[in-house]
Amino acid sequence: MGGHIQHPPTYNRGDKPIGVARVGNFWHQDSSFVAEPAPFTMLHGVNVPSTSGHTKFASAVDVYDRLPEEWKARLADRIGVHTVGKRLRIRPEHVGLSVAEFKALIDVEHPKVEHPLVCKDEYTGREYVYGSREYMDSVAGFDPNENEAFFTLLDGLIQDEERVYTHRWTQNDLVIWKTRTTYHIATEVEPGVGRTVHRVSIEAVDTEVQPVEEEVQ
Repeated sequence: MGGHIQHPPTYNRGDKPIGVARVGNFWHQDSSFVAEPAPFTMLHGVNVPSTSGHTKFASAVDVYDRLPEEWKARLADRIGVHTVGKRLRIRPEHVGLSVAEFKALIDVEHPKVEHPLVCKDEYTGREYVYGSREYMDSVAGFDPNENEAFFTLLDGLIQDEERVYTHRWTQNDLVIWKTRTTYHIATEVEPGVGRTVHRVSIEAVDTEVQPVEEEVQ
């Protein structure tokens, strides 16, 4: 699924997984923690409430454009170290591991990857920020204070409601976006309300590569 981690199902119908709760409920760019993320993502609204469970989007190009000039200079040619470690779900086979053992296992099963922090879109030529707090370990060469300052600035730019598009789902909506240049977050679903959205990550343009579909609760 384009490098997405596989989470254990939280709901079952006759022992058949039908979805995962709380997927993507933080700002991120899909699968930045793998070396070659799927270039596009599609979401199809199958059973969607109108009053909650929205999806918010922000442009990584717009985020870069709004960076203070001194930060554009500081980030030029920097490398972002990406990891899934902050958001990896604990699975049954992890029971009994110490925190140190679990962290060590993450580094083995999901090694950190590096991407340029400022990238250029191959079609538009515009620069964008590639990275987010929850899927990054650090900016290479920054000390802890510099990293925190960067993530705080980035969070503020991404979450500026005047620059965010909120998609309020209706049944059979199909939303498609470019994974590298799009930040997004799933908002909470109100208690007692069901929600089913199918996600397809497009791996490549190679006709022999088949997209993988999964159901997100």
